[in-house]
Amino acid sequence: MFYVYIQQNGFADIVQEELSKQYVKDNEYFLLEVVPVRPDYNGKRYVNGMWVWGMSESENSMKRKKETDVHGMLRALYEDMKDGELPRSKKFFAKMDKLYKKYPDS
Repeated sequence: MFYVYIQQNGFADIVQEELSKQYVKDNEYFLLEVVPVRPDYNGKRYVNGMWVWGMSESENSMKRKKETDVHGMLRALYEDMKDGELPRSKKFFAKMDKLYKKYPDS
């Protein structure tokens, strides 16, 4: 059996033997689960009830960042403002308008 312990800072520890109550108390662990095969957490940490990568960012948050086309989103906002579908934000629209006039689509 494998024992999965979590520290309050999110660090996961996987061991094959149950830790002593004193060790758990001294290191501020809590037992997350006991499983028959070693789980693979791929560098993830347990934070606020869910597994996350790195320090505190959730896996879904990282996927959203990776798949977000910031330029495309800004272009869509600019186009909607230009077409009158959204109210114009003066500073934002002026900067985007200047940019697209300087570098027009071919």
